[in-house]
Amino acid sequence: MSEPKFPMRRHGRHRYLLLLLFLIFLVGWAGILFLNNLRKQRVIADLEKRGVKIAWIQTPPLILKKIINPDLLEGFRDVSGIDAEEKIFSDADLMGIGALKNIRELRLGNTNVSDETLGKLNGLKHLFHLGLQETKVTDKGLNSLQNLPWLQTLNLNGTEVTGEGLIHSARLAKLNNLYLNKSRISDKGLIQISHLPGLSNLIVNSEGKAPQITDRGILALSAVQSLQSVYLSGTNISNAGLEAFSGLPVLRHLHLGHTEISDDGLRHLQGLKLLNTLEVQGTQIRGPGLKHLSGLTELTMLFLANTGVSDRDLSHLQGLKKLEELYLHRTNVTPQGLKQLAEIKSLKTLTLENCETFADAEVELLKGFPQLDTLYPGQLPITEEVLKKLSLHPSLETLATLQEYYRIPGEAPYEIQVGKRKLTVEIIPREALEQ
Repeated sequence: MSEPKFPMRRHGRHRYLLLLLFLIFLVGWAGILFLNNLRKQRVIADLEKRGVKIAWIQTPPLILKKIINPDLLEGFRDVSGIDAEEKIFSDADLMGIGALKNIRELRLGNTNVSDETLGKLNGLKHLFHLGLQETKVTDKGLNSLQNLPWLQTLNLNGTEVTGEGLIHSARLAKLNNLYLNKSRISDKGLIQISHLPGLSNLIVNSEGKAPQITDRGILALSAVQSLQSVYLSGTNISNAGLEAFSGLPVLRHLHLGHTEISDDGLRHLQGLKLLNTLEVQGTQIRGPGLKHLSGLTELTMLFLANTGVSDRDLSHLQGLKKLEELYLHRTNVTPQGLKQLAEIKSLKTLTLENCETFADAEVELLKGFPQLDTLYPGQLPITEEVLKKLSLHPSLETLATLQEYYRIPGEAPYEIQVGKRKLTVEIIPREALEQ
């Protein structure tokens, strides 16, 4: 006996219905992709008309990468970066930015964008670099950044940001680099910053702008155990604030130039065994405190310019066998002080003061640094005779001086051939010595 035909018809109808629904879904999905792509192309075309630099990344489906020649996949691409820095650009010019879902870098420095723009970035889940320096962004707009989970670098240099708008900063788990030079960063702002779980580099130099932070805010940074580089030049930090850095296990670069710290404060740094760079120029340091640096054997750069350091204090640096750059201009150090540094064979760059003359014996002291390639000899008049004398150093390549001490006929830079190398005299601006 044959089975009824009607159930088969019903099953067939179901299959046709499912196929029809799938086709409707496919057409709808393709339509959405088409409209999104059309919107994206309009945004890109508008940006290109404004002279914005656009970076691209190829995004072909993975399966096509395996079966098709890469040269045939150039059409599969997406915007990875936008650079509108220093363009005539405002919030209205970024109306469609949300269409560029895969953008990774957005550089808007020195434009007229404001907090309104930050509210349009919520959908950019892959954004890892955001440049907002010298814009109209304030703390109010920073609340929008909590929805950028992959953000790694944030540049807020020269803005009115105090940092208090980073109240949700703990959500920025990937943020590594934070730039706040010449901003209005405050103690309350630093307290919010201390909640950033992965911050590596913090740059808060005041650069002539009235500093708003004190030791109270600095001490909050002790909670950021991931910090590797800290720039606080020109701020109000004093010896008490230096305690914040004593317990940072991976700190490698510390810039404290033109602050209120003195010799006693350096004791807080003696445990920073990984420290590579220390800048304390233009501070109240007089020299005895250098004893606290004697154990920092990983130091490669030490800035002591514009301090009261003298010849006898250099004895504390004898154990710094990896030191490559030592800045001693505008101090009380003389060429005779080089005797204290004789064991540092790694020295490559040296700046001095009080060098009205350079005796043969002092030239011999310089030869004790076999890798020395750059020298600033203070007030030493650079004549052809002096140049000939210094050319006897086996590795010296650059001799820097101020215009007023350049006494060689003809304009600088001036070069002489010494065997297989050249020795060049370069003029540096006076401002470079005051930094």
